[in-house]
Amino acid sequence: MTSIVSIGATHRGIEALRSATVMSVLFALLYATTASSQAALPATQVEFRDLAPGVRHATLLDGGAEAFELDLTRVALQVVESRGQGRPTAVVADLAPAAKALVAVNGGYFDERGRPLGLLVSRGKLLNRLRRTDWGVFSVDETGRAELVHTRDYRTTTSPEFAVQAGPRLVVDGQILKLKPQWDRRTAIGITTDPHRVVIIVTRTAVSLDALAHLFKDGLGCPFALNLDGGSSTQLWADAGGVTAIPGFAVANAVAVVPRAPAPASAP
Repeated sequence: MTSIVSIGATHRGIEALRSATVMSVLFALLYATTASSQAALPATQVEFRDLAPGVRHATLLDGGAEAFELDLTRVALQVVESRGQGRPTAVVADLAPAAKALVAVNGGYFDERGRPLGLLVSRGKLLNRLRRTDWGVFSVDETGRAELVHTRDYRTTTSPEFAVQAGPRLVVDGQILKLKPQWDRRTAIGITTDPHRVVIIVTRTAVSLDALAHLFKDGLGCPFALNLDGGSSTQLWADAGGVTAIPGFAVANAVAVVPRAPAPASAP
């Protein structure tokens, strides 16, 4: 004879299985809906507005992300380090004023002691050496031309104006790479078909790496894109235009957008 306890246990097991199945279906639908909505943004539907000379801004994903299109012939990127202010880490809002930034976001990875992990170059000065790992290096030369390469292809003999090493790479030569199914808040940078124009995206909500890659490739037309540090490090600070800041935890470095200094006058 089957006991009442056994029947109850069986019933609870069935209900648990049903609940787990429903949750799995809901999660799958959420993933598919989010990914498809991000991937379905054609570039013509992204309406950027002028924020500052060389900086245009757009809010994406129903307020879930902020995007900044940068003309690197008019603005420059700089690394602002917390150790330059005598502390291991700091929030971006505290780092940005030191560079007189127009916009600032979190930058590369760092360890538990606030030591940066990976290449950092700012204003032509090497701040931290290249890390031999499966990441990408985003760099900008003195003319404002951006490039993204794998770590193994980066030439240490080059002298970029700016460089940050992070990963993974999201889009390479117009192709989305195989990415881990991880969800989190994100900060990333992409290069448009004009290598002097780049787009920085900072998300307020968790997104998958694959959905972010689709947003760069299909929504913004970027053939190259790189994921920066994210999760609790993700944060945004803007000086103008009514852009709502995205707070985050203290980080070791920030990427600041600053007005580009005029080129020195040529000798007569």
